[in-house]
Amino acid sequence: MSAIDLTAYLMQGIKNEKVVLEPLLKAYTADELATKLLSYIGKDNTFCSFKAADALNQLIKLNHVAIDGFKAALIALLQQNPKDLPFQFPLFIGKLTLDQKALGFVWTILSGWVAQHHASRIFRVNCLQALHDLKTPALQEDYDLIVASLARVPIASLQARIRILAKK
Repeated sequence: MSAIDLTAYLMQGIKNEKVVLEPLLKAYTADELATKLLSYIGKDNTFCSFKAADALNQLIKLNHVAIDGFKAALIALLQQNPKDLPFQFPLFIGKLTLDQKALGFVWTILSGWVAQHHASRIFRVNCLQALHDLKTPALQEDYDLIVASLARVPIASLQARIRILAKK
């Protein structure tokens, strides 16, 4: 395996273009690649951060990596400003298996982010999705209060996600 300059690779193309994983998976094991990609998320180069999140999302969806193996790194990123994180980030958190203490911490952060008016719309929608994915019977009432408070927010994508999640 020959190493690829990951920064140069992530800088290719346009921001919304999917990262092609095949060359990366030839150069790195899936876990190595996930670790390297996580080091880009939330950093100064927003282009690389966005592309790294896309590549990590693909790795997870294709079952190349188990997201719980990166729990500590993902929870550490929660302490950042949501403007520094790519919009996919909350979806990673929603896939984690958390103990009660970690769940309380993550729930508090995500519920704060979903209520922030300055956060991007898609980021807020993804925070709501993560809250839905993480909710337990003990958190159902809190989740319902969050959804009720968002029901008055005039964001079409948020309202659509609320309707979709209500059907689940």
